[in-house]
Order: sequence, then structure tokens, then C-alpha cells
Amino acid sequence: MNASTLRVVRAALVAAAAAVTALVAALVLGGAVTEKIIPGLGDAGALTRWGLPFSRLVMDLAAALTVGVLLAAAALLPVTGAGGSG
Repeated sequence: MNASTLRVVRAALVAAAAAVTALVAALVLGGAVTEKIIPGLGDAGALTRWGLPFSRLVMDLAAALTVGVLLAAAALLPVTGAGGSG
């Protein structure tokens, strides 16, 4: 890998870590991961309380990445005609 690729990978890892940190802070400070006692309903469990928001974060990041890559490919790739000339 060259230096520019490492820079992009490092930026992606920093962005992912920031997203996870923001999610954990929002879940804890917002009270979303505290056990709620509702009479007549069982608790879903800690795995569901933490897993659902994390899986949603991964899904949203993957969707944004997919749309971004498709838009970048549509905007940055050169347009060539049927004969190969631009």
C-alpha cells in the first residue's frame, strides 16, 4: 500500500471510531440502554439493547458509503463513446 491509501484507511478508521463513540455516548446519556421495566412485558436483554443500535449504525454507514462510491464513480469516471474516443 502506498502513502495515500494508508491515509484514506486511517481516515476511515478514525471516522468509524468517532461514529461508535458518538453512538455509545448517545445511548448511555439518552438512557436507551437502561433496562426498562414494563409490567407484563419481558426485557429483550442487553444484547438486543446494544446490538440493534450498532447494527443500525453499520447499516447506515454501509448505505452512505455505497451511495458515495456510486456518485463518485458516476462523476469522476471519464465518459467514452462507442468508438473509444472521449
